[in-house]
Amino acid sequence: MLTADALHTVRATANLIREHGGHLVLPVKENRGALFDELNTLPWHEVPITHASTETGHGRLTTRTIQVLPAPDDLPFPHVSQVWLIERHVRAKDGTLLSAIAQLGIASPDEHLASSTDLA
Repeated sequence: MLTADALHTVRATANLIREHGGHLVLPVKENRGALFDELNTLPWHEVPITHASTETGHGRLTTRTIQVLPAPDDLPFPHVSQVWLIERHVRAKDGTLLSAIAQLGIASPDEHLASSTDLA
């Protein structure tokens, strides 16, 4: 299973990975146009959080959650079985929110090969 940064979220890379029998887990950013728009408009507010983790360090509390859906049939990207949303919230010790980041992404393995915990 290959993970990479958003620079590699292109069809040619996905095709090459799959042609060699590999799987991919890739982030999707706004510069991917139609793919980002498709993922961003999914009903994430209706999707349960399937994995969460909390870490403390450097005077901060970081919480990460992941939500996963089967890939839509008309997704404009090849080889995708699952799509995901990871959210990260960082708070100071006093509870003040320091940052909140959301990251959309795609994965080629189905849920039997890669659970939400694996994708997180």
